Amino acid sequence: MMQTTQTIKQEVEQFSGIKVNVCYIKKGTLKGNFRIQDKANNVQWWGNDQLIQQFNDNGFVDFDEKPLTKFSGNGGSFSIFVHKKY
Repeated sequence: MMQTTQTIKQEVEQFSGIKVNVCYIKKGTLKGNFRIQDKANNVQWWGNDQLIQQFNDNGFVDFDEKPLTKFSGNGGSFSIFVHKKY
């Protein structure tokens, strides 16, 4: 089942409480993944073990299909490339 950007957005906002932007990657080496980042750009990824665990618990994995870690983010800010594992 393919998730749309809207359903991913709703799911992430529901379990995290953070307003996010979601973009589906259509081309390149990250094809088939979603980029998720917070709209306000004020949520830190590094050191936010609760947020990382929420993503892992809800079936999201890193672009290489491994569990998300603090190193999955982009320079510590909440900007990640993920896909949904079924």
